[in-house]
Amino acid sequence: MADVFPEPSVSREGALGWVEPSVHWFTEITRDIAVASRANVNHWYANFPDPYGAFAARLKSETDSEHLQAVDELLVHHLLSQRWGDVRYEEKGSGPDFRIYDFSGCYVGGIEVASLFEREDWSAEQRRYGRLADAVNDRIKPTAGYFLRLEIEGDRDPTARKVVPFLNRHLAPLPDPDHLSPTNRANMRTEIYDEDGVRVTVTFMPMAPGAPGRSNPDTLIVGMGPSIGGCVNTAARIRDRIDAKAGSRYEIDDAPFLVAVALHDLFQTDHEMVTAMYGDEAVEIPSGRSLRRNNGVFGIDNQSPNGRNRRLSAVAFLQQVYAWNPDRVGVSVMVNPYAAHDWSPRLLPATRWFGETGTTGDQMQFGWQDLPRDT
Repeated sequence: MADVFPEPSVSREGALGWVEPSVHWFTEITRDIAVASRANVNHWYANFPDPYGAFAARLKSETDSEHLQAVDELLVHHLLSQRWGDVRYEEKGSGPDFRIYDFSGCYVGGIEVASLFEREDWSAEQRRYGRLADAVNDRIKPTAGYFLRLEIEGDRDPTARKVVPFLNRHLAPLPDPDHLSPTNRANMRTEIYDEDGVRVTVTFMPMAPGAPGRSNPDTLIVGMGPSIGGCVNTAARIRDRIDAKAGSRYEIDDAPFLVAVALHDLFQTDHEMVTAMYGDEAVEIPSGRSLRRNNGVFGIDNQSPNGRNRRLSAVAFLQQVYAWNPDRVGVSVMVNPYAAHDWSPRLLPATRWFGETGTTGDQMQFGWQDLPRDT
């Protein structure tokens, strides 16, 4: 079988552009970690059932969500294949993404894969920033010895063909950073570009004395991302994503069922994951006792034996999903205390396990347990 990502014929050692399709990491970049990424994905794909090439087309898609979701599914298949000899993809057309069979041919569990990306309004800000940053990086090299930090305010894109001359005008008179005193180096210069409906605040940050980036054509003059603020809603988006995957649309055949969520979100913290699964933190009045609202994917309902989403046995969160180093991927499994079928740690290799550790009074207690890599 031919590799889905052959080695590029032209060397490209630099980084991807801010709004460049993620798949170009596999099709164009020739850095060592990109070579390792290609080798791993090609190896995983060689063991993946794709007789008509539809999955390969998803892997090679220039739409980031399609490409990254396919890589996530391929990674989960790889993790499962390390433990099980019979892992079937989209069997029957109505089941979860992967169905696991033991050596005797008995169906032992199913896994549906989901990818969680940044919230859309933040992604839109990043894309707008990225379009300007890419234009600046293409047209200005950091030979003057300064990096640029951009902050965009307004409701539309700044005009790159006007911003670039503005930046060049202000870079030209700046002193050589190799000769700046520590005091002058700390007092970074700021300029403001204005046009109708948009303002760009530019900070000129001097490079370290003798920085090799001044002569390296791959160095980006705009290397920092945008400053983005607002309310973090990762837990709510995790709930929505899992609810869309955990419904009755899949035939789970009276067996354990797990949703594996690959996290591509800046705020993929333990707090957000626990809140999504077991409910928002709350305080009981008047006792002041800490508790959780019954609004998580699983819920915490001590008055009922049922809870929520009982057909969903557990959720696994995949963090640090890097194709060049799959051993670094963290797999955190969180179990549903009300599940119709218990999820066994042996089904999916995991690095952490979160579940019930006991009770205090009438409250269940939950916590993390680290697992060996081969568990």
